[in-house]
Amino acid sequence: PGRSGAWNNLGFALYRRGRFEEAVTAYQEALRRAPGQRRLRNNLGFAYGRLGKLDRAKREFERAGGQAAAQNNLGQVLEERQDHAAACAAYREAFELDPSLKPAQENSSRACASPLTFERTAP
Repeated sequence: PGRSGAWNNLGFALYRRGRFEEAVTAYQEALRRAPGQRRLRNNLGFAYGRLGKLDRAKREFERAGGQAAAQNNLGQVLEERQDHAAACAAYREAFELDPSLKPAQENSSRACASPLTFERTAP
């Protein structure tokens, strides 16, 4: 593939197959060709998240769309990893940073109301 879109599509196909290291490489190549593409940064962040590289994931999310959106995306990664308490905290922080960020509000309502989260966060 020669264009950023093709590299992004390759990264997504690899991501869907659970080949996260290879997806990271494809997304990085896409970003070399189109460094300003926020979607590519988000995709790279999700791939890093699946690899457990949460700091790198958050950094890419922040570069894609600021702190509130980054916290929301980080919450999604944490939820995928079954860390419901941390996901809830990330969603709440996203909502506090930007109360108009509807996905953060919806994700917070859903994740923070789950029995697993309640059990983990109850005193």
